[in-house]
Amino acid sequence: MCKDAHIQETANLAQHYVPAIRKTKIVRAFSGIRAMPEDGFPILGEIPNHENLYVAATHSGVTLGPLIGTLMTELIVDGETSIPIERYSINRFG
Repeated sequence: MCKDAHIQETANLAQHYVPAIRKTKIVRAFSGIRAMPEDGFPILGEIPNHENLYVAATHSGVTLGPLIGTLMTELIVDGETSIPIERYSINRFG
């Protein structure tokens, strides 16, 4: 799907939930790249050999953002997460 189709799909969905948006004049819209790790899973956790450096990289920040935000907050503040995230470590890429 081309980027213009993604923008249109998002606009259609927004109109479904907030019908008043139909009256809005859109001047400009942008679509960014959707980076995705090669295995399709997020990269979450600490970066080896770099104290206090963490990564949270995923292709879907909109849908996974709240969960990933919670997990990363737990990891940074408490040093552990409420669910296991080891399988999402950057170390899996060797």
